[in-house]
Amino acid sequence: MTDPIDRANDTAQFSNDLAIQQHQIDTALPPQLVVEGVVECLDCGIDIPVDRLAVLPNCVRCIDCQTLHEIRERQ
Repeated sequence: MTDPIDRANDTAQFSNDLAIQQHQIDTALPPQLVVEGVVECLDCGIDIPVDRLAVLPNCVRCIDCQTLHEIRERQ
């Protein structure tokens, strides 16, 4: 059993890793992902909904692909 400090450190590290990864993605986005104001999901290629982009303007994945991506990262 882990203690609360270890869990907090793990959570903070996971959060930092995601932020670093997102920054790397943001700075390396291929220009073809944005065509006429439409942003395509990096993984599946579908258009990212405007509502999602309004909240997260730099997102590169649709909600389903982002969820799967985060699950894979935790393993």
